[in-house]
Amino acid sequence: MKYVIEGNTITTELPLDFEAILTCGQTFRFKEENGAYEVFALGHKCIASGNKIVTDSPKFFASYFDLDTDYDKFMASLSEFDELNECIKVGKGIRILRQDLFEMIISFIISANNNIPRIKSIINRLCVSFGEQKDGYYAFPSPDRLAPVTKEEFRR
Repeated sequence: MKYVIEGNTITTELPLDFEAILTCGQTFRFKEENGAYEVFALGHKCIASGNKIVTDSPKFFASYFDLDTDYDKFMASLSEFDELNECIKVGKGIRILRQDLFEMIISFIISANNNIPRIKSIINRLCVSFGEQKDGYYAFPSPDRLAPVTKEEFRR
């Protein structure tokens, strides 16, 4: 079993390191509290900790966390190169997130010459100012919503 979806819960035996996945610079839309991560992506939300993901959108987050990809196969292939073995060890449990392209590009642009706390703060303000209010959070704004925003509004 790679993972099982039962109701609103994904349970997995995959070696997921949510702290490493979410803090390695791929995404900035999450909050951590006592080892549990509240993750926001494309108008969806989940709580991820240990070997569980709890969400109203289990299929979305199974895809978002790339649970169907066999990373062990990649690691076995890469381990043939001695110079990569330390990287494989350090990166165990990290997955490549399947993010919304628009949100990823805007986040990347914002990340230039910024540190992670500042990037998270800017993206959060962008979502609060222009994103749709959801269940306790704001979704990342769509391209159509951001298109008419003026430079002055962005600066604020």
